[in-house]
Amino acid sequence: MKPCWQVKRKAESKDTFKASIMLGANSQVVLENFARYFEVDARILPAGAKSSYHPDPALVKENIDENTIGVFVILRCTYTGHHEPVEQISKILDDYKKKTEIDIAIHVGVGRTDLHDFIIALMSSAGSIWRTHCALYVLGRFLHVLDLR
Repeated sequence: MKPCWQVKRKAESKDTFKASIMLGANSQVVLENFARYFEVDARILPAGAKSSYHPDPALVKENIDENTIGVFVILRCTYTGHHEPVEQISKILDDYKKKTEIDIAIHVGVGRTDLHDFIIALMSSAGSIWRTHCALYVLGRFLHVLDLR
């Protein structure tokens, strides 16, 4: 995510030092470690009872900007077992791209038990709720970037 963002920013003669990612407070600590290791600002959104213990899509919409390189969501939250609102967040990012021409990546974290549901969702709705590129992680391991165009 960061190298692609840096290339675009350099081509536009803009700084490349303020990259940020967005994630919920319910995300696993590995995502905060990712941010620290790759020197990006982690914008941690609250995850409380009002939003069913996952990031509120309205807060995602309020907090994205030209420095946001990605939004991390979890297919099944380890706290509650609920799916985060991937479809709503994806739509927010698509609408933002239409208005600004800035394409923000979405990373969907998937556990082994949810892999079947994830693949079925990709196959049944590619081109609608899912963005054109999805990174597929299973048990913390990067498997593949799917190009759904």
